[in-house]
Amino acid sequence: MFSYYFFLGVRSLRRNPALTALMVLILAIGVAASVSTLTILHVMSGDPIPHKSARLFAPILDNGPKEGYTPGDKPEDHQLSYKDVMNLLASKQGERRTGLYWIS
Repeated sequence: MFSYYFFLGVRSLRRNPALTALMVLILAIGVAASVSTLTILHVMSGDPIPHKSARLFAPILDNGPKEGYTPGDKPEDHQLSYKDVMNLLASKQGERRTGLYWIS
């Protein structure tokens, strides 16, 4: 049964070589796009600077109100405000600094 379908497919390929070439090309482009996407995802989700990651620090400050706060809670905001960033940069702590804050 398999050989019958195989020969039927070969006969169809011989009748329409342009259509066969087009289908093979489309499949090749699809596979290439999928592999490229997965490769980019793998590269972009890695450690951006692996040789310095052990020496980088990110300060986390909680600017929320004191009402309802219990020690040990995680901060609600993971971004620093503009005022906090400017104060940290002015404090001259660390050899190289950069300011990252939320812009809304």
